[in-house]
Amino acid sequence: MENISTKERNRTAIISGIILGIIYILITTAVYKSVGDMKLFYTIKGVGYVAYLAILGAMTARVKKANGGYLDFKDTFGTIFIILLIANVLYYIYNYAYHQYIDPQLMYKMKASSIDLMRQLHATEDKIKQTTQDMDREIAASKTFNLSNNLMSFLGTLLTDCFFGLVVAAVVKKNKPAYV
Repeated sequence: MENISTKERNRTAIISGIILGIIYILITTAVYKSVGDMKLFYTIKGVGYVAYLAILGAMTARVKKANGGYLDFKDTFGTIFIILLIANVLYYIYNYAYHQYIDPQLMYKMKASSIDLMRQLHATEDKIKQTTQDMDREIAASKTFNLSNNLMSFLGTLLTDCFFGLVVAAVVKKNKPAYV
């Protein structure tokens, strides 16, 4: 098999990023719909993120297969970065719309559910009060659009995903033998 061009690899990565972004949106929706039960919320969130990374690996492996079964680390991570960038842009647009228009009460639901869980776990009233105050500040901050905060949040999420993307790249990559 022949190597695919950089243009074809990037086109496949963009399409994969759109697909992964849609999957991430579906996972996020399931997470948000479970906010009434914080144990379920965090379970879905954790399992969803692992599934997200597994799907990222499968998509990258598809690119490797299309490239004759070989993809060096640089090209593997480049593919992963494009996929993650597209997926995260879609996620952030959806997340903003969800919080602002679909369910503007989500943060209040999370606050109530978090306090309920803390009481179930017999947290002290001081700890509950501190958490309530912290969440009230977060809710107040979420009501105003701040481009720099949103950009920093986006970049932080992208960097975290890229860290795990490095791990996925190390697993998926396969260098072409020198004698082939």
